[in-house]
Amino acid sequence: MKSKKILGLLGAVILAVVLVMAFVPGCAKEAPEPAPAPAPAPAPAPAPTPAPVPTPEVITWKVSGHGPAADISQIFCDKMCDAVTKASGGRLVFKKFVGGSVAPATKEIDAVDKGILQACHTCPMYNIDKWPGFGLISSRPGGLPGESLRIWFNYEGVDLVNKMMEGYDVLTLPGCMAPLPAEIWAHSSVPLNSLADIQGLKMRTSGDGGEIITRMGGTTVFLPGGEIVQSMQRKFLYQSWQKKPKGQRHQP
Repeated sequence: MKSKKILGLLGAVILAVVLVMAFVPGCAKEAPEPAPAPAPAPAPAPAPTPAPVPTPEVITWKVSGHGPAADISQIFCDKMCDAVTKASGGRLVFKKFVGGSVAPATKEIDAVDKGILQACHTCPMYNIDKWPGFGLISSRPGGLPGESLRIWFNYEGVDLVNKMMEGYDVLTLPGCMAPLPAEIWAHSSVPLNSLADIQGLKMRTSGDGGEIITRMGGTTVFLPGGEIVQSMQRKFLYQSWQKKPKGQRHQP
C-alpha cells in the first residue's frame, strides 16, 4: 500500500517535471529589437562664396605736348604717356594730346597750374616771361647738346626749375627730357652773310634769343612750332630760330 503511494507520488513528480520541461521551450526569449540604424552624417556646410575682387579705380590724366603730331618732341611725349599707362597696369592712364588741342600751344604749364591739364611735356624757354632763367634749361645755340643737357637737367637742373616755379601748382619731374641734337641758330629763306643782313628781317624766336635779335636790328615774333614752315613759305617770316631742324624734317 505504501509502495503504491510512493509510486503514485513518483509518477506525479515525473509528470510534473515532464510538463514543466514541455512548457519551457514555449517560453523562449523574445528576439531582441534590431539596433537602430545610424543617423546619416550631416551634409557638409557649403563653401563660403568668395568676396568679389573690387575693380581698381582708373585715374585718367590729360597730358599735352607742345607741338604738332609729327614733331619729334610730341613723339617723345606720346611714348612717355604709353610707358606710364603700361607701368601702372592701366590704373593711371596718361591720355595724350598734341600741342594746342587742349590749351594754347606753348602755354601748357599755365594749363597744368589751372587744372586744365594734369601734366605736360613742353619747352621751358616758352615761359621766360615768368621765369627768365628758364632759357638756361632749354636747348640753345652754343649750349649743351641733347644728351648732356638731359644729364644736367636730371641731376641738378630739375631742382633749379622747381625752385624757380615756387608758388605755381606745378612740379617738374626728371627723366622725360627728349634727347635732341645741339641747337641750330637759324633757318633762313634769305642769305645771311653779315650782321647787316639781319636788319629789318622778321625772325621767329623765343626766349632770351629774341632780345639779342632785337638789339641786332631784327624784328622778332613768336609762333608755335607747327606754324613756322607755312609762315616762311608765305613770306610772313624770313628766319626762324627753332630748336632744331625738326620743322623741316617733319613738316610737309
